[in-house]
Amino acid sequence: MLISVIMANYNGAKYLSDAIESVIAQDYNNFEFIIIEDGSTDGSRGIIEKYHRLNKGKIKPVYRSENKGQGACFNLGIKLSAGNIISFLDSDDFWFKNKLHNVYNVYTSKSKLAFHQHNLFLMRGDKITDQKFRATLITGDTFSETKKTGTIH
Repeated sequence: MLISVIMANYNGAKYLSDAIESVIAQDYNNFEFIIIEDGSTDGSRGIIEKYHRLNKGKIKPVYRSENKGQGACFNLGIKLSAGNIISFLDSDDFWFKNKLHNVYNVYTSKSKLAFHQHNLFLMRGDKITDQKFRATLITGDTFSETKKTGTIH
């Protein structure tokens, strides 16, 4: 099952290489990696071009001359995607090696599922801690939870 990984990047050069490498290193190989470069001025394009040259079969860059915002980038990425599953990544995120394998396992299980979110670990400096971003995540009707609290936990 093909998974489309979509990244929106705007002036994310500081962490961009780490983010891209964490996707390329996945232990689940059936993915395409669409990177929408959203008019950055910090050298991000050169970083993306380097990884594209090294990973032509996996990375599909799209370069925009004008910044349109993350939502517009994700929408464009969805239009360009060929995957059965879409997984989003920010340019300052770092995935553990088994991230896509876990996504695949969740979506191919017997449960009825349209949306899946996992917890995140915080970084302090350049180190990943074992401290979770949020103490709990909800399951079930996330939209009713959003109405109650204004955010999804």
